Amino acid sequence: MIATKQLPVEVLQELTNEFVAGLAARAAVMREAIDEVVRGPSADAAHRLRLTAHALVGTAGSFGAAELVPHAERLESLGMEWQRDNGAATRASLTDAWRALDLLTTSIAGVTA
Repeated sequence: MIATKQLPVEVLQELTNEFVAGLAARAAVMREAIDEVVRGPSADAAHRLRLTAHALVGTAGSFGAAELVPHAERLESLGMEWQRDNGAATRASLTDAWRALDLLTTSIAGVTA
């Protein structure tokens, strides 16, 4: 972990700005992965969903955006579940994924405001 006392305030602000600026792109990657699984089983898409959500869980916590964490954790869990099933998803899990992504997107809007 980076010792924040050693980083100038300007550097911390720049890192925070980059984190916030990248949130929409992360959500887009997750949306595309879910869309791909909707079209048919895709272990690759499930893997992308899991990894993108996992990375967001870690960075959101580090940047004080805790409101993103539960939604990203749910998406990570669904990605892991779909990976175990060779990229296949049930209708219920897809509904759950869309709901988690919608909640995440709403939370992102709050963070970026």
